[in-house]
Amino acid sequence: MSKTFLQSYTAFLDFLLAVLVPWTAINLFDYYFLKKGNYAVEDFFKPRAGRYGRLNRRSASCYILGVLVELPFLKTDFYTGHLATTLGGIDISWVVGLVVTTLLYALFCYNQKATKS
Repeated sequence: MSKTFLQSYTAFLDFLLAVLVPWTAINLFDYYFLKKGNYAVEDFFKPRAGRYGRLNRRSASCYILGVLVELPFLKTDFYTGHLATTLGGIDISWVVGLVVTTLLYALFCYNQKATKS
């Protein structure tokens, strides 16, 4: 039972890593480089009336692309991407997801600022 549990738990952690790394990249870039920690916290709880709205399409798009770009580099018990196999079974999906998502989000945000000016 302990071997099965350990394999299941490891697979769960691998899944969490794959879906949380792009989310973390967006949050960190937004907090440290765009907003510099200045948020209207009360607006978080006003999805219709607040300044942040219900859904930020730019962030959601970057997140989805970040998860998708990780897949070829992912190595888990239930799925191994073709690039992870090429790399000898090394899982670098989290590094790729972090870098690509951060760059995409930065590009989208700075392009939006340029078009508003």
